[in-house]
Amino acid sequence: MKKSFSSLAILVLFLACKKEETSPISQNKAIPPIAQYLNGRFNLGKIYYEGEVRSPLGTENLSAFGDSTHGYYHLYADKSMLDYSLNTYIQLSVLGQAVDIPLEVGDSISVVYDSDTSFVIEDPKLGIMRYVLGKQWADSCRLHTSYEDDTVGFILDLDLEIYLYKP
Repeated sequence: MKKSFSSLAILVLFLACKKEETSPISQNKAIPPIAQYLNGRFNLGKIYYEGEVRSPLGTENLSAFGDSTHGYYHLYADKSMLDYSLNTYIQLSVLGQAVDIPLEVGDSISVVYDSDTSFVIEDPKLGIMRYVLGKQWADSCRLHTSYEDDTVGFILDLDLEIYLYKP
């Protein structure tokens, strides 16, 4: 009886300590809906900006489409990488003269998907930028992000609506 009890105790301990089988995270990691949708290249059509610009001369509210806009966003969803270039000009009036202020971002950088409809990058010039997918169609969409920068003496604090389309 003593031998049976010992054997039963060892069997119970053995079964309780059985190692769980797990797969590596990378094999189980699902690509979020935003990454599936944005996977590949989108060209930049236009940018709508709204916010303010501050300078030694004061603060001016802005709300318009960028001028001479060009660029692209190319997302490699399976690698969580983004290659992007965004260039446009913001027009303001300074002492009665039209001034074009450049708005430029771009790099090749890793992406963190923080929800089904948004992702975050750390732009080397501007820091952390969160992009949120707005309206979307089969071949185009709108991304929303904030842009803050000190450009040639003008401090820009803008919300951007970026219009992208498949080539």
